Amino acid sequence: MRLGGVTRGFLESFRGWDGRSRLAFVIAGGLMVALVIFGRGLPDDQRQNALIGIAGLFIAMQGIFLYANRGMVSALTVAQRQYLAGEFEAARQTLETALEKGSRPDFRALTLLGNTYRQLGQVEDSLNTLTKAVQAAPNHHFPRYGFGRTLMTAGHYADAAEAFAHALAYGAPPVAYLDQAEALWRMGDPDSAAHALGSVGSPDEPYRALWAAYLRHRLLGAERPTAPDADALAYWQAMAGRFAHTSYGAALAADVAYLDSSDVKTPPQEA
Repeated sequence: MRLGGVTRGFLESFRGWDGRSRLAFVIAGGLMVALVIFGRGLPDDQRQNALIGIAGLFIAMQGIFLYANRGMVSALTVAQRQYLAGEFEAARQTLETALEKGSRPDFRALTLLGNTYRQLGQVEDSLNTLTKAVQAAPNHHFPRYGFGRTLMTAGHYADAAEAFAHALAYGAPPVAYLDQAEALWRMGDPDSAAHALGSVGSPDEPYRALWAAYLRHRLLGAERPTAPDADALAYWQAMAGRFAHTSYGAALAADVAYLDSSDVKTPPQEA
């Protein structure tokens, strides 16, 4: 991660700490800076004491950091495990409880909760929660990307493409170009979609690799994917079913049917 990204992440986390933890961290940091500055002017035989003091303050700052993040970090870890295991209802409960107890909204928890709502098919709840996450951390790619995914499922393709562009500008991994390409394609801008697709590379996940191959087929005239990986296809089938009540879900279902059947000769048309 770039240094600027680390700094932004820390500052965003720092704003969510309780007042006492923030005050203690600032005091310890100020004392450390003072020791570094004034320690340079000390005689050689006294500099050792300044170094010991600096080391002690550094350890104290680490302790303050861990204490300030104790509750949210543990809840996030649990929720992330539940999310990755597909236990979305459990993740929702974990995150909602953690956010209710927190003194300030944590953008990481808000983003994961917004993503969880999306996985549960609660598109409006996801949009509302991810809007708060973006407002809490406007320069971080994590909430921007999640916001783009939910905008896509809601059928707001132009807004989704813009959200992915922001996410990429703030350090999102190159695979976000795949989502951007899909959004641009669905909004009727195949040239821009093809340009974004050229930056995707070769995704590691089978379901993303399948989707990249499908978009290359639709946008660049590449060979149609045949005999797709069963698990990869099942992922997109599940996505189509989850959002069947939206225009995106209907379009996705047509795409999946085209991929799944060798008898379908004509690719589905975008609305």
